[in-house]
Amino acid sequence: MQRYFSFRADRLGKAPVLAFDSTTISTYSENQSEARRGFNKDGDGLNTIKLLTLYSVKEREPLAFAKQPGNVPDVISIENTLKQLKCLNLERPFIVTDNGYYSEENMIKFALRNMKFLTLADANVTWVRETVDALRETLAGMTSTCPFDPSFCGATAIRTHEFGRVRQRSRNGKLGGENETFVRRLYVHVFYSPNSDTKKQLTFRKELLELEAQVEDGVEEFTKSAQQKIEQYLVCSKKGRGGQLKVGFNDKAIVEATKYFGYFALVSNHAMETFTALEDYRLREKIEEIFAVIKGGLDGARASAWYPDNLRGRHFVQFISLGYHCFLTKKIKEMRAELGKNRSGKTKALVNLENKLKKWLEQRSLAQILDWFDCIETTHVRTVMGNYRWSKESVASDRLFLEYLGVTS
Repeated sequence: MQRYFSFRADRLGKAPVLAFDSTTISTYSENQSEARRGFNKDGDGLNTIKLLTLYSVKEREPLAFAKQPGNVPDVISIENTLKQLKCLNLERPFIVTDNGYYSEENMIKFALRNMKFLTLADANVTWVRETVDALRETLAGMTSTCPFDPSFCGATAIRTHEFGRVRQRSRNGKLGGENETFVRRLYVHVFYSPNSDTKKQLTFRKELLELEAQVEDGVEEFTKSAQQKIEQYLVCSKKGRGGQLKVGFNDKAIVEATKYFGYFALVSNHAMETFTALEDYRLREKIEEIFAVIKGGLDGARASAWYPDNLRGRHFVQFISLGYHCFLTKKIKEMRAELGKNRSGKTKALVNLENKLKKWLEQRSLAQILDWFDCIETTHVRTVMGNYRWSKESVASDRLFLEYLGVTS
């Protein structure tokens, strides 16, 4: 398996951009030693096994995967991934992660290995909020508008950040167990979306009005989250001799809470243009699509194996299938981009046929396309009179699709 991953890594070239994320596989089995009670992303209440995947953002294909017990949090899954990347001998990889992997400790691991990273930061971290405040005026200007998505504004600040850790080993005159600090330069890319701000403001206000009405009606039992909001954003008092309950709003706390709606930050130790960082992070979301493919088209929603080694083999076969799925998806996308273009040598009838094929492809997923062509079969017959072969009839657009895809026999 590791050799297969290495061969895939050899095709990526220098400085590949790699997304890293996880999904959970549910199982009813009690024989799977890695199946543990943890955060279940499908919400079905079963024990899970965690599947960690590295995905090439630019090439749009999977690179490698690993299994972990289902109770291991995402935030501590980075260590083995960094070792696996070193094993794959990639030259200057650039790792993109979601906020599930954001922590000071993980940034230290990247920094100490001189490995480039880009991660969605926790918006509640004090120094992230300080950076947002520092860039508010810049984000309000027209020059901060994203060129490929005007609904977003972005700006970057360079920050010298001090990290602290406890040394694990004694080395270079420093003893293990001692506290150690070191400084690294970080690039904080802050983005603001007015649309997101408006939606969050509206949702937040509706929720507070509902809580106000429930408190006034005498409701006493609330969820932990709702209770915290009541204590933080509502002001309850009694007036008059009858002690009538009066509920108001803590406007100061509400203004402070909504101050950062619509903002998010990407943190990196690698110098890059603001909107290049946004583009790379958005491409990271493609990894969610391949998780959907694994669980849907590749029958990976359940473990469906009796022993751990069988499950490992099953996951490996699914991973190979995923590689073919991504390859075919890219080929069809490239072909579709060329359909219908009036170029020399194409007749009007051919251009019309290409447009018909393009419209058909745009309305179907890869699974639907494969199902469509699954009915085409070839029959071979050997007789004393000779050998014969024929295939089921197909329409002109089907034949054109196969020809452009390179399926000529």
